[in-house]
Amino acid sequence: MSVLVINSHPYGELFFQGACRVPVAPAERQLVSTEYNGALDGHDPADFPHVAACTDVYDEEHVRKAVYELAATTRPDRIVTISEQLMVVAAELREELGLPGQDVDSALRFRDKVVMKRALRDAGCPGVPRFVEADQDLTELPWPAERYVVKSRMGMGSTTVRIVSTVDEVNEARRELLAMDPSGVEVEEFVAGVMYHCDGVVENGEAVFGSVSRYLTQPGDFRSSGVQGSVTLQDCELGRRIGEYHAEVVRHLGLADGVTHLEVFHTADDRIVFCEIAARPGGGGIAYIVRQAHGVDLISAALRAQSGVEPLAPAPSDGLGRVWGLVGFYSRPDAVAVPFDAGSLPPELGVHLCFGSRRAGQVDNSTDFVHKFFLSAADDEQFEQRYAALRELVAERGWEPA
Repeated sequence: MSVLVINSHPYGELFFQGACRVPVAPAERQLVSTEYNGALDGHDPADFPHVAACTDVYDEEHVRKAVYELAATTRPDRIVTISEQLMVVAAELREELGLPGQDVDSALRFRDKVVMKRALRDAGCPGVPRFVEADQDLTELPWPAERYVVKSRMGMGSTTVRIVSTVDEVNEARRELLAMDPSGVEVEEFVAGVMYHCDGVVENGEAVFGSVSRYLTQPGDFRSSGVQGSVTLQDCELGRRIGEYHAEVVRHLGLADGVTHLEVFHTADDRIVFCEIAARPGGGGIAYIVRQAHGVDLISAALRAQSGVEPLAPAPSDGLGRVWGLVGFYSRPDAVAVPFDAGSLPPELGVHLCFGSRRAGQVDNSTDFVHKFFLSAADDEQFEQRYAALRELVAERGWEPA
């Protein structure tokens, strides 16, 4: 079986502990990749002998040309990707080549925010917020409220989201987002609540695994001098409810096999409200904390599921049953980040890995961290103590004057 990977991530993410995550022999692997973002750094022809490079892997025509270049020599049996922006073009190529896997209709239910919410609403799924398409200027607000959320229909991350209050602000945000992404815009209900994400594995249409985590701050609140991240939940009623909600959403949207990243709000009156869902592993380090907490490697599971192989396979972990957290710090306008070494940090912080970057300037995405730490704790209370201590340490030692 030949598997073609369309990749926009660093090349190293296709491997885990020295082994390729694509579950076929090297001679059966094909790779379409950009040369940017480290996506071909370290490439070894022994691992991927068939490679086509794209000038722009996010340009559909460039990707299609590269795929057909490889397919002319060896027709792939499967096309796989773990990049959200590439899900639809991968589905289009499967249909064009007559290959199994997620089709275009399914891919759109996990990419287009209007399509996904309409499908859930029409299926009677609870917790779907009010929403309207906004492909032209609105003459009035869709319902009375103090705040509204304006989103790109096919946008990814918080850069394509605006929180506004008036119809003029709605239309200004709509035009701004359309200039960034012409796929269309929606306006949806603003929901106040704590945000959680459930990262799951789906096999034969059913959720067979789900890991629930709480965002440390709202994803839309990323900013210079701020902090963001996630912490896994231990077994609890809320975690079980979110896991059950994830399974219901997956059934309504009709994913056959793959990995999901669901985001929900938990409101003050104890409701679970849908935010959005993607058919790919959570980014920014989420896959690491899930693997450590549960022994499930979401990236491997995604590539295995899309390759037609049983997705769940045990992954090594030295922290099963513990709480695991990802903590990221953003750049500061008045200081330059000073990298940390995990071995030099106080052991009582529970830091297992840390990464640093000296990037400066504007924070464009919620994963644009200059400090990133992975830490564990026995329970949520201990995690909160370690999280507070880590923030103090970074404030004291993590910066030097710009």
